[in-house]
Amino acid sequence: MAASRRWIHLMCLAACMASSAVAAPVTITGVSGDPVAFDPGPGERGTIVYRLSSAARVTVRVWDASDRLVRTLIAGQERATGEHREIWDGRDDSGRVVAPEAYPFTIEALGPGESTPVVHDMTDADRGEDAPLENVTLDAATGAISYSLAGPSRVVLRISEAEGPLIRTVVNFAVRTATTATEPWDGWDAGRATFYPPERRSLLRANGSGHRLSRNTFVITGTGSAPEPTGAARRPRAQGTHRMYQHSQHPRHACFDPQITLSLAGGAGSAGHDDERITVQVGAPASAERFILDQRFELVFYVDGVFSYEEELGFLPFNWTWKPAGLSGTEHVITANLLGYEGHFGAVSLKVPIPSRPGTTVP
Repeated sequence: MAASRRWIHLMCLAACMASSAVAAPVTITGVSGDPVAFDPGPGERGTIVYRLSSAARVTVRVWDASDRLVRTLIAGQERATGEHREIWDGRDDSGRVVAPEAYPFTIEALGPGESTPVVHDMTDADRGEDAPLENVTLDAATGAISYSLAGPSRVVLRISEAEGPLIRTVVNFAVRTATTATEPWDGWDAGRATFYPPERRSLLRANGSGHRLSRNTFVITGTGSAPEPTGAARRPRAQGTHRMYQHSQHPRHACFDPQITLSLAGGAGSAGHDDERITVQVGAPASAERFILDQRFELVFYVDGVFSYEEELGFLPFNWTWKPAGLSGTEHVITANLLGYEGHFGAVSLKVPIPSRPGTTVP
């Protein structure tokens, strides 16, 4: 009996020693991409640096801003314990230089005896909170708009009348890496119905926001033009709590200020004075219509910069009938604003002639 007890004790001891000898899962630390921005055209490259706690088979992938696979740098290659560097030349898997944009990268490491790889992907977790641009200044003389950023970000910059409508999106969720930037503006509204000369620009306001890029992101500059990936694998996105206006968590294809159109219902020349009513129609090009209809939005109308009508449950196409009675002049500007509940806005303006009735004079 004593020998049996000793045997059981030894077996338990051996099992405990075997359990303690099981290697801890591999960890990935010290991850960085340098430089953050580079131009592949003249041969510039980005370097991904990382450190492994133990030997592992490593896969490194580069994705576009809509989570589509662009390039697999290495796939299941053996890497020893310690620091490693992988190079990306700014090209896709077909060898074409990618278009200027933001491209996050991910690292997977599968240790010996492990069935599930450890994934280092900061794309969802590390993107910063959306924040207003700082020190936004509109130069009345030149129309240039300057501002400052906390770091590499996706930027939206808009111009509005101080007490009136949004008139134009100047920067449409584009990537910027400099901490200070200046954007040109030609003085026109989105529909080129109104030009704002320098003396009127004191009545305008420039505002916007920056949406921080994650630390595992390269920004490609230059003139590359590789087509967008089709049928490519998609980067798994982390599931989190949905918050309105959280642009930093929007995929690129679902985060932009859409183009909208404004026309006289019935076509040009149809602005008749049927009981002194004029009907205009808000629409959108096919490239933006589906995006707009997939989110809730409201439509707001202004006449000569003054609020006139709001439709809280917007739809497209949308007809609005305006009664110009009591207004002087033979021409007025109607501005339509589309305000999406996810923070994507559209603006367009239209000059509308006001015909006189036979035998009357419009002052």
